[in-house]
Amino acid sequence: MIHLLYHWIDIDGLASAAVVERFLIYHEKADPATLNLVPVNYNDFRRKLAKVAGKAIPSDRVWIVDMNVDKEWLVSRLFNPSVLASLKKMAKKQCEIVWFDHHLWTDDVISKVRPLVSFFQINSGAPSACHLIKEKFLPDDEVARGLSALADETDRFMWLRAQEEKKIDWSQLHWQWYLISESVTKKLVSQQRIIDRMAEAGASLDSTLQDMALKVKARNDEGLSRVLQKTEVRDISGLKASVTPVYSPSCKASLLGLHVYFNTNADLCVMLFPNGVISIRSAKGLARNLALKLGGGGHQKAAGAQMPFLNRLFLRLFRVYPMNMIWKLIQETLSEGNLHTS
Repeated sequence: MIHLLYHWIDIDGLASAAVVERFLIYHEKADPATLNLVPVNYNDFRRKLAKVAGKAIPSDRVWIVDMNVDKEWLVSRLFNPSVLASLKKMAKKQCEIVWFDHHLWTDDVISKVRPLVSFFQINSGAPSACHLIKEKFLPDDEVARGLSALADETDRFMWLRAQEEKKIDWSQLHWQWYLISESVTKKLVSQQRIIDRMAEAGASLDSTLQDMALKVKARNDEGLSRVLQKTEVRDISGLKASVTPVYSPSCKASLLGLHVYFNTNADLCVMLFPNGVISIRSAKGLARNLALKLGGGGHQKAAGAQMPFLNRLFLRLFRVYPMNMIWKLIQETLSEGNLHTS
């Protein structure tokens, strides 16, 4: 079996999975039935990796794309097994492990993970994980090149331009793909179908996908008008921060973050979701600093984490969001500074 763990909530993760699938099936001629797609996010990666490690057998191949590991993940926590334990279990079974990522990793984490992985390429300077995969395996493949260009644009540059211009051009291809990725998040279409379509036809859009994008945009427009009603905004240490409890998510965190930013000009935007997920956006580069305090990770300008167990329990039982805890951590983060603008 080939187990492919990919960051499923953004286009880079989907495109990375598609390029890996294209390489394995169209170029290596692997049997499609042996490919096990495993969508992961920051709040479930450790558990899903442990599950794969438990059922993997010798000669299995494990690919991990567009996911990073922070120091806290190297040790076991309640409901979250250690990443190192899972990697060691697979290495002992002589599984081939391949890992591509473009997030920030610390040297001590790299030094512990690298010896357990068969092929390990981490480059935080790369525009996307898909770019790294394409360059390694399919540098001259037109489909892979198109997917890489799409991932490069959607993972970094389009958000920076939208922040600078304070507007979104929905007619552009990358923004339409963003809407399609939202349809995956909302389970309006299967991830398998989208990844298979990307692996075969690349970044081009047919009429079915265009119609899907229009329907998602209509839903988003309706929900975004309500998101600011519960948003709190404060000035802390000379910077502006916002916290938004999202009671009924209408769209993905990235778009919610832009919408809050457009309307508040906050330097740090935090969104709290009913499933316990915390999404963080920051034009000043403080997102990852805050995410690390919550046991999460990501980029300097876009990161995520999960609420502590007791906060998730209270949220589930009483619909009480941990606003005070979040504001306290924001205060610490903004007081520390360490702004990143790249």
